[in-house]
Amino acid sequence: MSPGDIDSKVVAQRVFWISPMVDSLKDLQLEEKVSFLADRHKVAAAESYLRRASEALFGRNLPRKPGLQVGQGARYERNFLSGKPRLTGGELHIGRHILAKRFAYPATEYKDIAKGLSDKGILVEKEAESMRKMAGYRNRMVHFYHEITPEELHEICLYHVNEIQFLADKLVQWAKEHQDRATN
Repeated sequence: MSPGDIDSKVVAQRVFWISPMVDSLKDLQLEEKVSFLADRHKVAAAESYLRRASEALFGRNLPRKPGLQVGQGARYERNFLSGKPRLTGGELHIGRHILAKRFAYPATEYKDIAKGLSDKGILVEKEAESMRKMAGYRNRMVHFYHEITPEELHEICLYHVNEIQFLADKLVQWAKEHQDRATN
């Protein structure tokens, strides 16, 4: 793997997904906790919007435009040398794309993306820690969804969803500033 150019289309496609998902979460009137928790449709919608926004930040094969059918998703394979699972297939997400294309930095797990972005000076440690927490929550939503309570989901959507938009905006800004410059 060698450093190369950041593909602005990949970055734009991811941002295209994050902003509408964050906006849709805000439309659910999260401030009204009792009403939110009493409506199973709002709870399900919140989980879906939050998962989709985090997937765009961390990776999965999302449709090019909201409303289109999701194609064949990303799949996990074992790294030949380390035996660790790694995400393959699908389109790259913002953080992994920046690390892979600009720095030839292989991030095999979602939490590795936050570490790599911090190590390369793209995120400060506090932002990387926030991203690591999001990665952990994303993994829980996907693999341990049955353990997440509506109350926990409500709290995360109400108090932490803006962090997803903030990090996406920060990565986009960095990508724009460094799109045409080779970096080691």
